[in-house]
Amino acid sequence: MEPTTNAASAPGRVERAGARVRALADRIVELLGHRAVVIATLVLFVVGALLIALTARESQYDEPYHLGIIELYAQQWGPRLENTDAALGLGDVQFYGSFLFHWLASFPYRILAALGVEGFALLVWMRVLSIALVVATLVVWRRLMLELHPSRPVANVTTLLLATIPLLPFLAATVTYDNLLLLLTGCYFLAVVQLVKTGGASTRLWLVSLALGMFASVTKYSFVPVFAVVTVYLVLVHGAGWWRAVRANGALGVEGEAAPARRLALPGALLVVGIALVISRYVVNLLRFGTPSPDCADVATVDYCRAWAPWDRNYGLDPGFDDLDPKFSDALVVLFTEWLPGIASTLGFVGVKSGEQIVSSAGSALSREWFYLAMILVLVAALLFGRVVPLALRVPLWLALIVHSALLFWVNYTDLLTLGLLMAYSARYFFPYLPYLLLLAVAGTAFALRRTRPDSRVMALGLLAAALVMATQGGGAIGFFAVAEPHWVHPESPLAGLAEVLHRIADRIVMLGY
Repeated sequence: MEPTTNAASAPGRVERAGARVRALADRIVELLGHRAVVIATLVLFVVGALLIALTARESQYDEPYHLGIIELYAQQWGPRLENTDAALGLGDVQFYGSFLFHWLASFPYRILAALGVEGFALLVWMRVLSIALVVATLVVWRRLMLELHPSRPVANVTTLLLATIPLLPFLAATVTYDNLLLLLTGCYFLAVVQLVKTGGASTRLWLVSLALGMFASVTKYSFVPVFAVVTVYLVLVHGAGWWRAVRANGALGVEGEAAPARRLALPGALLVVGIALVISRYVVNLLRFGTPSPDCADVATVDYCRAWAPWDRNYGLDPGFDDLDPKFSDALVVLFTEWLPGIASTLGFVGVKSGEQIVSSAGSALSREWFYLAMILVLVAALLFGRVVPLALRVPLWLALIVHSALLFWVNYTDLLTLGLLMAYSARYFFPYLPYLLLLAVAGTAFALRRTRPDSRVMALGLLAAALVMATQGGGAIGFFAVAEPHWVHPESPLAGLAEVLHRIADRIVMLGY
C-alpha cells in the first residue's frame, strides 16, 4: 500500500517553525532591552580598557604631552600657565584655550604624587580616571539615545556596538582631553535634546546646556564653533518659547509651578564659571591677538615653539612647499578618496611610543575594509531611515555634525594646500557625534524592517549577529592585544606575561591577520 501524506503538512510545519523562530526572536529582543545587557557591556568595556591601561606604553595619542601639561598644573593652583622653559616641548600653554582637562586632572595627579605614587603606577591611576570618564560617557550616551528614541533594546544594542569600536577602549586607557570632551559633549547634547522637547521653555535647561557648552569649549577648542552655531540655532528657533513660558510662569519657565527657584542656583553658578573661563581665554585672546586661538609664534619665541614637535614639523614643511590654490573638484576628490577613508580606517588605529619611535596598527585586514563599509552603511541608514526620530530633535545634532565635519575637513585640506600633507584627522574627533548617527541607523533600520517584513526581528537579530561576529576580528580590546607584541608593553607593567598570552589568543582569533 502506498503511504499517504497530507499536502498541507509540509507548509504547516514550515509555518510552525517560522512562528517558533519569530517567538524566539521576540524573546531575544525583549532580553536585549534588559539592564543586564548594559551592565555586561560596561563590565566588558572596563575589563578591556583596564587591561590596556595596565600593559601599554605611552599612547600615540599625545599621552606624554597631556601628562606633561598636567604635571605643570600640579605645581600651582590656578588655571593659567606660562610659556617658560619648564614648558619647553609642550607648545603654547599660556594662551591655548584647551586647558580645562589638564587643570582639573592636576588635582588627582597631585594627590597621587603626594601619596608617593610615581612612575608607571601614577600613569595607570591617571588612566583609570580616564576610563571612568568614558564609562560615564557611555551611560550618558545611552540616556541620550533613550531621549531620542524610547526603545531600550535599540539603545542597548547601539551602546554595545559603540563599545566594540577598537579605538574607544584604547582611547579610554589614554590620558587625554578627548575623554573629558566626550563626557561634556554627551551631557551637552542630552541637555539640548531635553530643552528642545520643552520647546525651549525651561530656563534650567537653557542654563545647563550653555554651561556645559562653555566647559566643553575650554576643554577642546574644536568644539567652540559647534557650540556657537547650535546656540544661535536654539535661540532663533526656541528662544520665543522660553520667553512665552517665562511670561506665563516666571523665571523657571515651563517648570515654574512645579519646581522651586533654587533649581536655577547651581546651573546659574556653573554658567557664570563657564563664561569666566571662556572670557579668560578666547575673549582675551581675541582682544589681544585678534584671534581666539593664536599661533604659538604669536605668543612665544620661534625657538620656544620649535621645541614642540607638531609646530616644528609644520615650520620645517612650510618653506619647502609652494602653496596650492583651492579647487572645488580637487577638494571633492580628497574628501572621498583620502579623507573619509582615512577617518574610517582610524576607528581601529592604535599605537604606542616605543623608545623614540611610534609603533602602530590600523586594525586587522578585515576590519579596515569593514569600517569603511560600515561608515557608509551607517550614514546611508541614518539619512534614509532617521525619520524615526522627530525632526526637531535631529536638526541640532545634524547641525553640530555638519559644522564639525566641514571645519575639520577645511583645516585638513588647507594643510594639504600649504604644507603638502593631509594630517591631523582621526575618527576620535567624531566620537561626540557617533552615538547619534549610530542610533539613527539602528533605530531607523529596525523601523524600516518592521514596516516591510513580518520577520523583521529575525532579520534585525541576524544583522546584529553579523556585526558582533565582525567585532571578533579586531573589535574592542582585541584590536590592541592582537598587535601588542612585547615592545608594545610597558617595561614596568605587572601584566607583561598576561599581555603575551592575550596577544597569542587575539592573534589566533583574528583570521586574516594585520
